[in-house]
Amino acid sequence: MAVLPARPGTHYVGVPPAHRRTGPGLHWYVPHNWSGRYLIEPAYLAAALTPAVHAAHGPHGSR
Repeated sequence: MAVLPARPGTHYVGVPPAHRRTGPGLHWYVPHNWSGRYLIEPAYLAAALTPAVHAAHGPHGSR
């Protein structure tokens, strides 16, 4: 994972539709034992996105 430097403007995170499970292009990796509840564990997604949000906007308390 890479955190890019903050730049002014709007930022987007590409999210494929839930049914898109094969490439080419942006798609979800779905494990063979997937329960159908989540496509990704929410805590893992938050852990991946938090550093990027902090780099772009500063820690939560500094706004």
